[in-house]
Parts: sequence; C-alpha cells; structure tokens
Amino acid sequence: MWPCVFVFYLANGEKTSFTIKFKPLNTSEVVAEIIIPNDGEENQDFSFRVYGKGLKEKPVICISNEKNESIGLGSTVDFGFVTVGTSYSSKFYVQNIGRKPLVLTGTTKIEISGSGADFFELTSVPGDTISAGGKSLLEITFSPNESLSEQSAIVSIDSNDPDNPTFLIQACSRSLLRLNAKMRWLH
Repeated sequence: MWPCVFVFYLANGEKTSFTIKFKPLNTSEVVAEIIIPNDGEENQDFSFRVYGKGLKEKPVICISNEKNESIGLGSTVDFGFVTVGTSYSSKFYVQNIGRKPLVLTGTTKIEISGSGADFFELTSVPGDTISAGGKSLLEITFSPNESLSEQSAIVSIDSNDPDNPTFLIQACSRSLLRLNAKMRWLH
C-alpha cells in the first residue's frame, strides 16, 4: 500500500482540524500511522496510529463466553461438576459482528433440546434484535437432580445470519452427590 500524503502549512500559533475516514474493502484489520512533521525549532514529528476493522454487509452471529473468547459453531461448552441440589450458571454473549441488524428468529428463538435438556435452563435470553456491532446476554443454568450422571443438551440459536441461520452449541455437565459424613475415631 502506498502512503497518502497531504501537504499544508500552518503559521506559528495557527491551528486546523482534519477528518480521517475509513472505508474498508474487506473484513481484515487495518492499521495506519499518521505522521505530522514539524519543521519548527525542535523538529520533532508528531505521530499516532489509527485502527479499523471492516464489517460484513450482513448480520453475522458470534457467540462468546464471559472472557470474550469466541465459541465456534458446534463447540462443546462444559459446565463442569455440579453438586446435586445446587446449580451452576454460565454467561455467554450473542454478538453481531456484521453491519446489518441480527434478528433472532423462529418460534422459540433459542431452544435447548436433547437427552439432558431438562437439566439446563435459559435464565437470561437476548432481545429479539442485536444491532450491528452489538451484543446481548445469554445465561444458561445447569441444575442436576438426584441422579449421579453426565448430562448433555443442544442449544440452538436461530437468526437471520444467512451463513449460519442456526447456531448450535453442545452443553454438558456432570452431577455429584453431596455426602454428609461424620468421622469417628476408633481406638
């Protein structure tokens, strides 16, 4: 890429302003360095960097966890071991990394299905529409019953993303029994 050079001179004490426009050609990240030369007494140039990332001209669904780590389509999210009689909640974010509004569609919008679906519950669901560049909370809670076993379910998120109209995540967890045992020393 070639440098863009704009030349203008300012008298001592004079000031001006300028606008930087970003018109991306693709979805990659772009970095540019702005250098303002100074031919004054100290001859010290002033420079700063600007960053931009192009967004697709459509809605694009992306799911991330609380650490802002992306969860890929079809990934498994492990809720770990959870004691029977308690519950564990995990927070996710439904993000729209596209340039058009992401609309959650379908009758249920987000559905939990599969053999262990009864143990997983949607405790917070995103709104129907997520604006371009926006995100909304999705919270899922695992509550094991009396049995000691591993449970799994499929979380389906339907949207108007033309490339991934149904985003699937597998959720799994294992239940533990709490033992209330007392120790007694025998002589």
